[in-house]
Amino acid sequence: MNEVKIVHYEPKYAASLAHMWNKSGQNWGGDSTIRTAESVKEAEERYSNIYTFLAVAGEEVVGYCSFSNYKEDEGASYIPLLNVRPDYLGKKVGKMLVLKCVEMALKCEWPRLDLYTWTGNNKAVPLYKKCGFFWEEEDAYTHLMNFLPYVMDTEAVKEYFKEIDWYQDNKRKIEIKSDGNVEGQFDFYEYNWQKNDLVLNMEFERRGRGLTCIETNDYLIKTRLEKQKLICGSSYKIKYELTNKSGKPLQVSIEGQNDKNIKFNFNYSNDINNTEIVYGQFFVEDIKEKQAKIKTHPCVSSLIKINGKKSLFKIGVNAIQPIKIDIANDNEYKQLNADSICYINIENNFEQNIKLNFELINNDLVEFKNKNIALELEPKQKHHLAIPCIIKSYGFYSEQLQVKIAVNNNLVEHVTNLKTTFRGYYGMFHGETEEAYYLYNGPYVVKFIKESNYTEFYKLGMDEEEVIDTSIPQFGKPYYSEFKNKKPNEVKYVEKSNSECLILKFNSEKLPNIALNYILELFSGGIIKIYYEVENNSDKNVKDLFVCQDSYLLLNNGYLPYEQGIIISECADGVDVGNWDAKKLSENWLFSDFRNTKGIAWHPSLEAIFRGVSTMIESKINNIQAHKSVFTKPIILTIDTFKNWQEFRNYLGYTKKLNSVASQNSLISSINNNNPFIKDQFELLIYENKRQEIKGSIEVESFNNSITIAKTNLCIQNRKAVKSALLNARPEIDIVKLNIELNTQNLKREKAIFFVDSKAIKSKQFTEKGKSIYEVNNGIISLKAAPNFSPGIYSMQYKGSEWLNSSFPEPSIKAWWNCYTGGMFTMLDEFSFASLNKEEKQAQFVRIEDNLGNVWSGIKTSLIVTKHEKYKGITVNEYYLLLNGVPVVANFAVVSQTKGSFKQNLSLQLYSFIEQTTDRTQNWIKRCEGSEDVVFQYGEREFEIVAKDITIHGSKTVDYTLTRLLNDGKHVSFYTKNTYYAYDVVDISLASNSPVIIIPQFGIFSKESLSKEMLKDLKQVRFKLTN
Repeated sequence: MNEVKIVHYEPKYAASLAHMWNKSGQNWGGDSTIRTAESVKEAEERYSNIYTFLAVAGEEVVGYCSFSNYKEDEGASYIPLLNVRPDYLGKKVGKMLVLKCVEMALKCEWPRLDLYTWTGNNKAVPLYKKCGFFWEEEDAYTHLMNFLPYVMDTEAVKEYFKEIDWYQDNKRKIEIKSDGNVEGQFDFYEYNWQKNDLVLNMEFERRGRGLTCIETNDYLIKTRLEKQKLICGSSYKIKYELTNKSGKPLQVSIEGQNDKNIKFNFNYSNDINNTEIVYGQFFVEDIKEKQAKIKTHPCVSSLIKINGKKSLFKIGVNAIQPIKIDIANDNEYKQLNADSICYINIENNFEQNIKLNFELINNDLVEFKNKNIALELEPKQKHHLAIPCIIKSYGFYSEQLQVKIAVNNNLVEHVTNLKTTFRGYYGMFHGETEEAYYLYNGPYVVKFIKESNYTEFYKLGMDEEEVIDTSIPQFGKPYYSEFKNKKPNEVKYVEKSNSECLILKFNSEKLPNIALNYILELFSGGIIKIYYEVENNSDKNVKDLFVCQDSYLLLNNGYLPYEQGIIISECADGVDVGNWDAKKLSENWLFSDFRNTKGIAWHPSLEAIFRGVSTMIESKINNIQAHKSVFTKPIILTIDTFKNWQEFRNYLGYTKKLNSVASQNSLISSINNNNPFIKDQFELLIYENKRQEIKGSIEVESFNNSITIAKTNLCIQNRKAVKSALLNARPEIDIVKLNIELNTQNLKREKAIFFVDSKAIKSKQFTEKGKSIYEVNNGIISLKAAPNFSPGIYSMQYKGSEWLNSSFPEPSIKAWWNCYTGGMFTMLDEFSFASLNKEEKQAQFVRIEDNLGNVWSGIKTSLIVTKHEKYKGITVNEYYLLLNGVPVVANFAVVSQTKGSFKQNLSLQLYSFIEQTTDRTQNWIKRCEGSEDVVFQYGEREFEIVAKDITIHGSKTVDYTLTRLLNDGKHVSFYTKNTYYAYDVVDISLASNSPVIIIPQFGIFSKESLSKEMLKDLKQVRFKLTN
């Protein structure tokens, strides 16, 4: 085996690094994303790592470790990512990489090295601990901290490491569990080194991330506080234990140092002969923001010199207010000018009984009915009050409360700011709490979180998991997360006529004289626009500056415009967007309809990059002139604004129709290239759109035994497998059952296929009962039209049995109409049957090719409107089409006008008078919606059915049915006055010389029970029309 060496990443290693990642999926919970050299290069170009180390054996990359500055907290370097190729696990590769990062950390300015892992990582955790890391006990995350840089920078112990090897002489007990010696409210981590008789122990405190004890053969220096949670506005004592263990000269001096809101003016100096206990006093000032537990806490800091050599001791303090008062139920709808309840939480942070008094303040927003509050609380007690009130207006409530607290016979006067929102479905306002900056517009909220600089976008009453998150932008490339843990230099709100803006200014340290104005604009209706103003405050132009931002729209039930079609990622299949290739997005948006509808969109000039569960949007600024600024194009987020992806797409200005294969799952199982009409051979394609490796087997069965493929392993190349087979039989229709077993999932899918025979479709024109008849027949279905009787067709027979009710050869009086013709035809709204009868009608035979290459034959009928005043000049051409030997009727309409006014919301109506037998009580219609199928019987009782996707028509007199595959219009079926008819409506806009083609509908005759899932391929059929 080749010797492993650690090198810096270079693009020449990209292909081998991609190979390493592709072999390492099991290291990351079964990740099957396929990396390429190109994707690796792009990713490394964007990462803000200080160093990227590779473990290389020969020419092969067998390990990876990145090293950067930790932006979640102050004072730490960071290992973002570590991986070892599975066949090199146990060969010390991980150790080499981690030690390299520790080596780099010891040379950097930061006193700590952090990383994250997972609790079950039993292979790596012992290594991390051996290399100096401590596992912080926390349920929400697995965070490890390494204080070796702090240790090595401590002057008082540097002489010891001339003899002690920090790695080899580490005597710390290694266990696969979280670390920490618990003392009251504190957790302490301890290093133990010993070489021969030389001993060095050093202890660090969890929250302050600082040194609290040094013990050697000669001395012990230790600091302790009685409690970590300390109430603001008071003084407290710190204890020093100073012990001379060997009798050698020990001179100790202590100098208190201020840190954030901890004020510590203290000096001490003495020679220590035995043990001295020394106390210092420090003061805890007030805090403006709540302390985040994941970040370094303010410390009681002491510069301690031991025989003249420096050491910085730090122990963390969690500063808290004497009491906490807040209103709890702000994320709910409040009705104006009606009795309401505000639940006020009150928390006593004293360790004594208290009595408190305060008065709630009424203002323009609210009137509290019980303003004066007096109560007693036990130590650390939490309590809530239900306060009756009337909400007078929606807005942000912020009032200073004067609270009097009686504790230990002392009166403490405390001022607290009570903040909340009173919200409804309208009203624009904004506000700030100690936690975040807020924008409100109706039920929608934008929340900029101070702790993380993340932005949350959500709706009144929405669950936390439905929130859309975005991170703070970054400058690059490579991208540097300098604003992630930085407070804005300036914050301002801007109120507009229909939007609220929050503008946060951040001055860059990485790019001096460059500033980022991060702009969040919340509109009514659930739309937020995010954009940036980048200022160049220098005397030189700035060129080729990139800005990127991560957005976290989880694609549960997601839709992606992918390779000119729409990919539907069902359930959580698409949540990890990193499995998709963002370069294959054909439009600039993503959409989800899980629980709520949510969307993200970006300007075409911006670039989307997928990584993990985030969508990174990248803006390139070509040039910013000196002392000028440039605005970027916006990112758009929406919640519950659009009911589906089609509406969202229209809002973004995409009017061009997508590929006719408009929607499909990420894993494609295509028969005959999505063509449901089979001629000679059966071909099955399995293709994974995501960048995931797939393995598995396929088994194919069919209801009518036209095709059989025994279970066989798939031969997969480039995420694609093709399987062909000859036909066993050629029934009119068959249901193919696909059993697909893959390494990622097992799928069962059913598809309807039809068989085209070689016989030509017959067409003839003749006269019957004084009417000119046009008839087409494909051997099993015949269609008839009589243009001088009615538009459309009046007869549709399957194997000699009629399925349309008609008054042929003359109009009659029936049900609600005095000029009834029946059959199937398309007309315009506000057009009576009598008026329809007066207009010119024509018919002709046609042959039309569809988008899949199938050539259909049938009848084209034309309604030419010359008399109706409103619709004069409009022509409605209808097509009724057949394929040879196939039990399917296709029909669609084309509407045009040569002159006249622009028609908006023109309602086009297809009437279908379906009746299998004249004995009405034998006929029925089935509505298929969700998991429930409901059958309605023709008879004495009227009914009305609203349908979607499919309806199934049948009769007790035959053993087959007519399934109607519907388009995306509105579909209603009526049974009234002993007459059934389907009423299908499509609303269009019509301009002169711009024909509108209506999406086709299909009628399928079969004995088999059909579902919309089986007919997906058929629904994608579209027709090509030539002039």
